[in-house]
Amino acid sequence: MKNRAIIFTEPNVAELVDKGELSALKEDEVKVKTLFSTVSCGTERANITADPNVSPNGSGKVLFPRQLGYSSSGIVEEVGERVTSVKAGDRVVMHWSTHSEYNVLKEDRVIKIEDDSISMQEAAVAFITTFPMAAIRKTRLEIGESVLVVGLGLLGQLAVKLARISGAVPIVAVDPVKERREEALKNGADYAFDPFEEGFELDEAYVNEILKSQKETLGITDFLKASKEYTKETFYNLNVEDIFEDAITGRIGNSNIFNSMLNVLGRETKTAVSNIGIIMIVIIQYNKFQKSLI
Repeated sequence: MKNRAIIFTEPNVAELVDKGELSALKEDEVKVKTLFSTVSCGTERANITADPNVSPNGSGKVLFPRQLGYSSSGIVEEVGERVTSVKAGDRVVMHWSTHSEYNVLKEDRVIKIEDDSISMQEAAVAFITTFPMAAIRKTRLEIGESVLVVGLGLLGQLAVKLARISGAVPIVAVDPVKERREEALKNGADYAFDPFEEGFELDEAYVNEILKSQKETLGITDFLKASKEYTKETFYNLNVEDIFEDAITGRIGNSNIFNSMLNVLGRETKTAVSNIGIIMIVIIQYNKFQKSLI
C-alpha cells in the first residue's frame, strides 16, 4: 500500500508527495487511515518559511525537506500481533503523527475514542489541547485565582476554555486582533484587551516584555532573554540565571524550563509558558500571600 504526505520541500513550498510503499507492521505498531490532521499555524508557518527559530540547537540553519503534523484522528486499518488496546475499525486519536494519508505509530501513540458523540474533527484537536492544559497544570491553578492569556490563536482560545473549566476568575485575554478577542469572550474570558491600544499596560514588567516580543514577532531566544532580565531583577536572591542561560543556548529544552522555574521560584510565583512557533501563550499567577503549592 502506498502512502502520501504533505512535505515542505523547500522554503515556502508545500507538496503532496508519494512516499512509496508502507513497510510491514512491527508487532507493537498500528496503521491508521488519517481523516483529519490539525494544522498548528505558528509552528508550520515558521517551518515553511525557514524561520531560524526552528533550526536545531539554535544554529540558524533550517534544512529541507521538512514534514510536520502531530495531532490527528483516523480509523485503524491494521494492528501488530502484540497490540491490544485498539483493533481494526476503531476510531482513534493520534499524537506525534504526521500530515500523511496513513500513519504507522507505536501503540502508545494511538488512543481509542470511546465516546461516539465526539466527532473526528474534534478528536483531531485532542492532543494539541494538552499543551495549554499542561501550562494550567504547571501553575497548579486553584478555583478563584486569576489568569492572563496573551495571544488568542488556537492554543490561546483553548487556554481560555480550560481556565474557565478550572474555575479561574477573572480570565483576562489579550490579543491585537478584534475577532480573536470576541471569540475569547465567547469561550469564557471575563475581559479582552488590545495590548497595543493607547493606555493599555500591565503591572507585571514580565508580561510587557512578552507583549513586546510578540509584537515584533521575535523568537523564543529573545523571549527567554527578556524573561531572564526580568527574573534577575525581580527575584535577585534566587538562582534563576543558569536556567535561562541553559534555555537560550539550547542546553535544555523548552519543556524543562517549566519544571526548573517552578522548582526555583517556589512559593513566590507560579509561571508557565507554552510557545509554539510564533503563537505564544503566557499564563502568569502571582501569589502575593506566598501560599504553599499543594
